[in-house]
Amino acid sequence: MQTFITFDTNDDEKIIRLETTYVVQDYFTFVLQVCSGPFQGKSSFCVSRTQLEAFSERVAKMNNDLRGQAVLNDNDSDAFLTLESVDHGQIVVTGQVGGSHEQQFMRFRFETDQTILHPLQRQVDQVLTDPCSPA
Repeated sequence: MQTFITFDTNDDEKIIRLETTYVVQDYFTFVLQVCSGPFQGKSSFCVSRTQLEAFSERVAKMNNDLRGQAVLNDNDSDAFLTLESVDHGQIVVTGQVGGSHEQQFMRFRFETDQTILHPLQRQVDQVLTDPCSPA
């Protein structure tokens, strides 16, 4: 059972992990953990099945075309995750952990490459296939 999605950058200072906490109807609630350089943040992140499916499709298209953008927006705040393909397979990852209405939140940005795209798409698809929450 796949209960997490990891943006595998092969760099300990560039980490994004979404771990499923529960699924209600077609809404997935994750714990979002981000490490970007010396900064770290953790918050809940809720998205619909439709959003995850569209994200997976955009990531697959980015992997094929080496251009484009894939975005996930939290349904409960203005938190977000964005992958954007720029030059020659370079991927810029930006986002926000927590809502800006909260006392503490974190915006981040880092660069990686296209090797994160295919494993990321597979993990998203696996979570969609078996959405059971962890025991």
